[in-house]
Amino acid sequence: VRILQRTASLENAQADAGPPPEQDVPLDIPKKTKLYVEQTSREREQAVEMHRTFQRDLCKLRLTTARSYVKLLGSGYGPVSFMGGAQIRLNAQVQGVGPEFKILIRIQ
Repeated sequence: VRILQRTASLENAQADAGPPPEQDVPLDIPKKTKLYVEQTSREREQAVEMHRTFQRDLCKLRLTTARSYVKLLGSGYGPVSFMGGAQIRLNAQVQGVGPEFKILIRIQ
């Protein structure tokens, strides 16, 4: 961070033009192995099928999560539970992770 005077002229500022000198140093890149070449060719050939399988598994995971959450709410163990017949609403939140945390309980 530079602090400039109020009357500083920014027109004459000298800046190094071009890429930094570190850019000219070659990187040690390992050679492509036969396994890597076979894997990339398999991925190119089966890209559509792999993507479709990934999307299907992701949808299954979302569906399973939603079903579990609905089951949890139905059993009364969710973050918000209602008592039958009473006008009491209980909301519990856990703040923090690990050995130290806070439980915030709101009763309405």
